[in-house]
Amino acid sequence: MPQVFISYSRVDSTFVKRLCGHIQTAFPDLILWRDDAPHALIGGDNWWEEILRAVADSDVFVYVLSNESISSLYCQAEFTEARRLQKRIVTIQARDRTELTDELDDIQFVDMKDGPDDPEALQRLNAALRKQLEQAKNRRPLWKPATPKPRKDAPPTRTAESPEIMTPPLERPTAEQEALRASRSGVRWQIIGVAVAVVFGTAVLIVAILPVLRDDAPTAVVQASDTPRPAASDTPILGASDTAAPPPTDGPPAAASLNAQQQLATIEAALTQTASMAAILNVSQTAAVPQTATAAEATQRYAAAEATAAARLLALSWTPTFTPTYTPSPTPTPDPLQTALDAARRFTGSNVDWGALYPGGFEHTFEDGVTMVLVSAGSFTIGANPQAGDERDGSRITFAAPFWIDLTEVTQRDFDRLGGVKANANTFDGDLRPVERITWFEARDFCARRGARLPTEAEWEYAARGPDERVYPWGDDFIADHVVYSGNSGGGTADVGPGIREGGASWVGALDMSGNVWEWMSSLYLPYDSSVDREADTGDRTYVQRVLRGGSWDNDDTDVFRTANRDWNNPEVEDSISGFRCARSS
Repeated sequence: MPQVFISYSRVDSTFVKRLCGHIQTAFPDLILWRDDAPHALIGGDNWWEEILRAVADSDVFVYVLSNESISSLYCQAEFTEARRLQKRIVTIQARDRTELTDELDDIQFVDMKDGPDDPEALQRLNAALRKQLEQAKNRRPLWKPATPKPRKDAPPTRTAESPEIMTPPLERPTAEQEALRASRSGVRWQIIGVAVAVVFGTAVLIVAILPVLRDDAPTAVVQASDTPRPAASDTPILGASDTAAPPPTDGPPAAASLNAQQQLATIEAALTQTASMAAILNVSQTAAVPQTATAAEATQRYAAAEATAAARLLALSWTPTFTPTYTPSPTPTPDPLQTALDAARRFTGSNVDWGALYPGGFEHTFEDGVTMVLVSAGSFTIGANPQAGDERDGSRITFAAPFWIDLTEVTQRDFDRLGGVKANANTFDGDLRPVERITWFEARDFCARRGARLPTEAEWEYAARGPDERVYPWGDDFIADHVVYSGNSGGGTADVGPGIREGGASWVGALDMSGNVWEWMSSLYLPYDSSVDREADTGDRTYVQRVLRGGSWDNDDTDVFRTANRDWNNPEVEDSISGFRCARSS
């Protein structure tokens, strides 16, 4: 049986799962190997040895291209091994604008940037796979050692939070994104403007103090002024041609003292002109000069005052003069699957209440390509007819957690597509007809192959009746058009699926729970209050009877189609009236 190896990045998991479902439909006999598939890596495996073995066993190597997968060391190593073994390679571009390496650029890719459900892209992919499978040969590996296990990969650049989010195509920026960019651009220009103002102000200060720093006047005693210098807030703003007048003294001022006083006035004026903050900086108080200070000491004191003032001015100048635009992150879109599971866990209402939440039921297609319906938590009384011996002593059953059950009876197409095995051919062939002539063991094994199981008798009846304990899946009155039975079957089974007998759906949306074929249960056919574990499955092929539910195309007694009706057969028996559906825990 031909095999295809799928190499991809974790962020493209949802894309790949849907893609594999389409490929499997087009190539039912094809084995698709990917690391998270049920038949692939399991606990205890040496994962890199298993990957190398899978690449070697595959006829075609499929590389799902995105910037994450191309940069992934694991994907790179898998691709290197496929090249070493000279495998046929098909590349699929999952996202627009993926940057290809030189090696990948030589291979014509299948463009699927519009998603895995694009019919035209799927047609091109199927043609590519068909051609490469026909040309695949057992080639000798290139003379190189096996590709070594890559070192631990760097964390992905994005996550798959939204397990059900398809890989989106790259879109043009929206008006909101353009507005955000314009806002950010405005913020940048405002910051640049503040920086220019600070640099200009600092330059003015430096020009003002250079004469002070270069003052070579001889040491002299500074004469104190009888009139105190005005506070910085009283200092007049000097123009370009103004000259600061020296303070009055009792005698001629010393040259050094006059020079220092003039420089301080110039500094203050420059600071005031630059930022109008002389009063705030309070330079004159900081630069108070003792009467006994020498010219050098005065110069030092004024320089220190100027540096302090400049530092304060610089700090104040960087105070933002704008209000940044804040755009909140968009609220994540709720995951419909998780929302439904949460609702199902908390549910305590009636059939009608669940129908109001999810008209027609909540469906989910699992990675095996089979659609199942969600059955909420809740309670009901099993065994509706106390007069019937095998329905007597109906117990109150409570399901604390929701579970899943197949939308339809297992079809012949899905049974073949997913590798089902049974000894006998179906009596009535048809892709959409239910599987029949199947033993309990064969049905059990097929469900397990899907990662599911046969439903228990209580689960099946609850999914058919619900908290309202309906007589039939659709209500309390028999309606012939909702059932495939001897009165309308024409002597055989009928197709199942959406759009077919939907009026007969149960409260959770499950179809054909009455009629068409009897359905195997996991439960032993014993009284409800039996002390024996009715779900015991020792695995041996013994003739301990197992429960059958739902009635078939061959029955004419309408009482058979009641949701509480029970029947049984030996697990080794196969016939044209018995089939099955699978269930799984949530």
